[in-house]
Amino acid sequence: MSVTARVARLIGHGPVGVWERAAGVCGSVLAVVPTRGVRQLEANLSRLGPVDPGLIRRNMAAYMRSFAASFALESLEGHRLDYGCCAVGEWERLRADVSRGPVVVALTHSGQWDLAAAWVARNLAGVVTVAEDLPDPDLAEAFTTLRRRLGVDVVLARPGEHPFEALLERVRDREAILALLADRDITGRGVEVTLGGHRLLVAAGPAAAAQRLSAPLYPVHLRSRRLGKAGRSLLKRRYGLTVDVCAPVDAPRMGVEAATQAWVAALAPKLHTYPSEWHMLQRVFVDDLDPERLARARERAGRAAT
Repeated sequence: MSVTARVARLIGHGPVGVWERAAGVCGSVLAVVPTRGVRQLEANLSRLGPVDPGLIRRNMAAYMRSFAASFALESLEGHRLDYGCCAVGEWERLRADVSRGPVVVALTHSGQWDLAAAWVARNLAGVVTVAEDLPDPDLAEAFTTLRRRLGVDVVLARPGEHPFEALLERVRDREAILALLADRDITGRGVEVTLGGHRLLVAAGPAAAAQRLSAPLYPVHLRSRRLGKAGRSLLKRRYGLTVDVCAPVDAPRMGVEAATQAWVAALAPKLHTYPSEWHMLQRVFVDDLDPERLARARERAGRAAT
């Protein structure tokens, strides 16, 4: 078992607050190390507004807390999980829609999505999602096992495989939420949209799935929130989650490209307001991408579709 997977397992057996605090300190330290990921995070956030070292530190601290909190979720009883989460925006509208059939949710890499999925699976409906197969197989297995124990149905996206049809079959004709992290395209079939006046390449999956299922597409923003007073005991949970549900996008009527731009536009104000919650350490803006690699990826995607 890899070192990272061992740490993840250890986190699941310790006090949540202690691990969150330790992970936050670790993130703050990593923020001052000029790694490729940190430099790319700074470049991405600069498209949203001014960037200073404090923003990068807060972002990386929140990112590492999210990682630690994921593996601590199994130690939370149901009432503690519920206490940590709240929903705002169009939550009741989402609840009504999911009672009539599947709903598609488009997410960015913001907040703590494992916590959100566990809370939604407990309080609303079954959650189906796709997970990228990680280079570390032990860590990938740990994440997949954890999510399934929390009631989340995970389809792994392995190299050369296309899980789109499998995802649709998992949610078709049932009360379920198909939740997709979509602010990064890894398929070569992405859609170019505008965010903050810059071109961004995002996944076509949410809009395409909503179109195929004739389902509403909800943009949802996740952000962490401090629970209780700052001086609270380290042995108690210190951070929760706000699930901010935007008005749905009519993807079946609009088409994939227009619907994709619409959900990105709905989440843009959230990303601008809460830049410390957008944990995007990869290249996603078109100006940062290698045009030759992008062309090859699109060519491969075109051959696969054919």
